[in-house]
Amino acid sequence: MMRQSPETASFDGSWLGGGLRPWLFIFPFTTLLIATNVIIQQLANIFFGWFFPGARDLPAMFTPADVAIQTSLVLVIIPVAEEVLFRGFTLGLLLKLVSSRIAVLLQAILFAAAHLGPELRPGRVIGSFAMALAFGAWRLRFRGLLPLMVVHGLVNAFAWLPLATIERDAVNRPECRGMEALLDQPASKAVPAILVHVGSEDEFVQAYAINLLVKRYLIDAKPFVRDALESVDPALVDGAMYVCQEAGYTDFIPEIRALASSHALFKLRGLALFRLQAFKDIEGLRTIAASNPDPETSKLASRLLKSLVDRPDTGSAPKNNAVDNDSAGVGHDGTALPVPLSSPFRLGVPVAGRSKV
Repeated sequence: MMRQSPETASFDGSWLGGGLRPWLFIFPFTTLLIATNVIIQQLANIFFGWFFPGARDLPAMFTPADVAIQTSLVLVIIPVAEEVLFRGFTLGLLLKLVSSRIAVLLQAILFAAAHLGPELRPGRVIGSFAMALAFGAWRLRFRGLLPLMVVHGLVNAFAWLPLATIERDAVNRPECRGMEALLDQPASKAVPAILVHVGSEDEFVQAYAINLLVKRYLIDAKPFVRDALESVDPALVDGAMYVCQEAGYTDFIPEIRALASSHALFKLRGLALFRLQAFKDIEGLRTIAASNPDPETSKLASRLLKSLVDRPDTGSAPKNNAVDNDSAGVGHDGTALPVPLSSPFRLGVPVAGRSKV
């Protein structure tokens, strides 16, 4: 296959090169790529931890226009642009400078680097690298870019469409549409009405409400969030703490410390401790671990404190939707330890993050 490189180095820009034969391989090639990507994602989840979508992953609104735009981007525009850029221009240029093997490897590294993203998800990066290697080899063998664009779009569809369907169904709930209708109202009216849904038992409605508060009412929501932290409704208190985490309301850390120390429910104390961990509040966790009269609360605070101290990146803010899996489990007496919002343990099943390549 690599013997094709002297001819390919001139890069004639053929779109359909190779005749009909490449098209006969599209289905098995796509199936192999998807299977490989699934395996890579599972291994990455084992070695690097699960990635869980947080509230910010839900769109502020999901209209038919949004569906059309996202679908065209993910299934058509991005595959076409990336194939022209990486397997057309970049690989063609590299083939004129280095050997074919090195050229394919370098374009794969560049392709993977372009998919790092702010979340730094290893599964997506490794999957992108493997896919780029396969696409580079295909380009050398068959030349045609159009089959690669089709395969690229199919791989993206496999990764994106199920999540898009879930999001569409979620934000089309009556509660979400009701919140959307409040956006034209003054913040003094909209924020309290949206904040009620932060305590919803429906995870999607809760995430949508948090999303709106964080994205649309970052400043206006603060006094109402403070009131929610003092609510007698545990779900509302939990949601309000999550809003604090997502919005970066560090001035509410004292209130969250108080909840972690003395709330009547162990579940709420534990959830508050997770929020302190997210804020990297080492001092607060250390105080609770050393002096809290409840042994389970003290034990959980100690475990979360240890996870912070042992991490090399304690000086930077954590991912809003990161979950410390080592901190989830049960107490020594069999009592289930609480887990934070957006955790797979809370939902009952692990959910792999989206993987666009």
